[in-house]
Amino acid sequence: MKQWMSSLLLIAIVLIVLMSGCLEQDEQKALQEVKIQAMWVPNAQFAGYYMAMEKGYYEEEGLSVVFNEYDETIAVKDTVAGENADFGIDGANQVIVGRSEGLPLKALMVNFRKSPTAFASLIETGIEKLGDLDGKKIGYLPDDTFVIFKTMIRINGINESTMTFIEYGYNFEMLYNGTVDVIPIYIFDEPYIMGEEGYDINTLLAYDYGVHFYGDTLFTTDQMIEENPGLVEGFIRATLRGWQYAIENPAEAVDIVLLYDHEDYHDKDYETYIINHESPLVHTGEDYIGWMKESVWQEMHDLLLDQGMLEKSINVSECYTMEFLEKIYETS
Repeated sequence: MKQWMSSLLLIAIVLIVLMSGCLEQDEQKALQEVKIQAMWVPNAQFAGYYMAMEKGYYEEEGLSVVFNEYDETIAVKDTVAGENADFGIDGANQVIVGRSEGLPLKALMVNFRKSPTAFASLIETGIEKLGDLDGKKIGYLPDDTFVIFKTMIRINGINESTMTFIEYGYNFEMLYNGTVDVIPIYIFDEPYIMGEEGYDINTLLAYDYGVHFYGDTLFTTDQMIEENPGLVEGFIRATLRGWQYAIENPAEAVDIVLLYDHEDYHDKDYETYIINHESPLVHTGEDYIGWMKESVWQEMHDLLLDQGMLEKSINVSECYTMEFLEKIYETS
């Protein structure tokens, strides 16, 4: 009898273990995998997403989120439109450009409600305001930073005819040796590197001079929104929670970012600098994190069209949706 009871007990334990394993597997299977494509390597620039991953916010929404490997040869908008990623993170201008090309892209929320684009110069060049750009050598990149620069000086009445424009190749040495006097930067990133390399700089932040482009923006496709609205809403809700937590707990956010970041950014002081300097761009004190306005989208569209960056004029209301942000903030 004792032996029979022991056998039953053993069988029961085995069944419990097997059932637990099955339940865990079912739970994991229940999570829907979601792929993100970002326009840059992993670092604190994407802190809100890493925080949502590490804190389990995506899991609470039934999602398992992974970042695709960064690929400089493929535009994020094309990756998302080609269904090789469910969501993309890139400048808001890329959504407008993609839409003008016929790609079915739609912005869902803005990570950086203020553009991080700025223009840096060495202190010794004496460039402290826009008027000081007269006669200077301007390094430019063939992207939206050049559009932003041209817009910045035009709306402030600065004549560009005295400036020399030189193509810039992401090489700080061109600034250090005087090949160019000004280069485009992200305000939360490059100043740290330059400081570490012993160079003091002045910066002109485009936003301060009236250029109200949105920065990093989360977007997907019309099809994803139409076929999986619940998934989209859950993903946005978890991401917003991630950004809110990262802003409120910057030290913890840095520790989490270091678990994900690229080797070029694997420095606690560097990532701390990024977190501290990007937070005011995410949480501006106006409206809500992620919030978008038609007036800003229209301004971006008009400026891109004016600079010949769009294949055709489009209706900006097709570039973004407030459906999910309004619902999430209404019920939170």
